[in-house]
Parts: sequence; C-alpha cells; structure tokens
Amino acid sequence: MYIRIHHGIIAKKRPDDRIEVEFTPLVANDYFAQILESGYIEITKTNSEKAFLSTEKFAQLIEANELLVIEK
Repeated sequence: MYIRIHHGIIAKKRPDDRIEVEFTPLVANDYFAQILESGYIEITKTNSEKAFLSTEKFAQLIEANELLVIEK
C-alpha cells in the first residue's frame, strides 16, 4: 500500500519492543508500506531504510489526520 504522511513523525527502527528502542524520522512525503505478520507496519523510506509503526500507532495517526492511506 502507499501512504502519505502530512507532517513529520517518529517511527521505530526495529519492529519489536526491546528495552533499547531506536527511532527514525519520517518527513512529510508518500511512502510504500506493508503490514507484517508481527502486527507492525513496515514503511520504506526514500533512502531504502525501513521504519516501523505498530498497528495501534498507525490507526492513531490516521484518526489524527497525520497519515492517509492513498492506495491499497
């Protein structure tokens, strides 16, 4: 699917909840994203790095109009 981020957000660098969590910024732009079996959304940044959002955070960002699914 393709998503549009309206304002910059912060996402995880890894799709898990380790003690030491690292984050990466996602600037306002369109991105390719896919749902993983783990329940996380994997987002491919323009530099090919991966960023991850939990499904709960993804839904919150849609509700807040920070993120829009533009193509499934």
